[in-house]
Amino acid sequence: MKINQRARPSLLIPPRQAAYFNRLAVSLELKTPVPTQVQANSGNCFHSDYHISARITEKDIIGDNIQMKLLDGAGMPQSIVDYSTGEPLELPEEIHHKFIDLAEQIQYVDSFRNTISQTTVEKHLFEWIKGKHQGLDDADMCAYVIKACEQEIELIEVWIPVARLSIEPDFPLGNVTLKMISKERLDTWQETLNSDDPEIQRVILAQHEKQRKKLQGLSAGVIELFADQERAKEIALEETGRTISMLRLFHPASMNPEFRCYCTVLGQKSIESTTALLFQGGSPSVWSEGYSDNQIQRWVIVTSLSISETSIQYIP
Repeated sequence: MKINQRARPSLLIPPRQAAYFNRLAVSLELKTPVPTQVQANSGNCFHSDYHISARITEKDIIGDNIQMKLLDGAGMPQSIVDYSTGEPLELPEEIHHKFIDLAEQIQYVDSFRNTISQTTVEKHLFEWIKGKHQGLDDADMCAYVIKACEQEIELIEVWIPVARLSIEPDFPLGNVTLKMISKERLDTWQETLNSDDPEIQRVILAQHEKQRKKLQGLSAGVIELFADQERAKEIALEETGRTISMLRLFHPASMNPEFRCYCTVLGQKSIESTTALLFQGGSPSVWSEGYSDNQIQRWVIVTSLSISETSIQYIP
């Protein structure tokens, strides 16, 4: 993927494609949802005893653009219900698949593909459908979506932390640069986290400290590009994954089957672990957690004299 990181892109849909997309959009209509009967709980079904840390009620849901996506059994969205106009409006299942198909086609247009996410296209396409339902005079769907999406584009620098990897120098590889998440960088980021409310400030700093323990000393794939926030994150994840795949060629695991490499995008590593609760005399005595693999050391790449002279260390 070639990424233009310097020039702000302009969104454009070729006229013939735009005319085709506008024709498809005409059939997308909102409807008043049909009330559904909720079957009463008999009280005899199984209830898992999961710990509930908080309860969210209707009073906790605030905002002007409240939507609910209904999912099928496979976890795929099948309809959207919007509550922002006072009365619920639904994009029903028989129309929703046309909506998703149109959003995919728009996002696949060249000028959108590396700049705008499908999520953003869906958001603004739905707003156009809602405006049409309310009688707003805006027949050109493509012009509306282009204008709205262009307002989402900004120059964004994305950092994707990499598990089990520490690199001393900034290391450009592929479309990203691998940089260490140092204490100094985290200190600088912390200085920008301010709130006039002492309680909110306390929560912010506590959350930052939690992230510091997780990230400090690791490296991250860093990329700067013009895009909306969601697409920037998608591209950064994809490009960092490619970069780490190339870097793993130089890990001992690529030459020796007895070695393993857990260097990948943070959160995607698959390290088997175990948990055991030990009881003595009916009372809990030991809570044991551990990894099943001893080869979970951090891969450290340091520079002695130049980029070409590197050494690898393993740090538990």
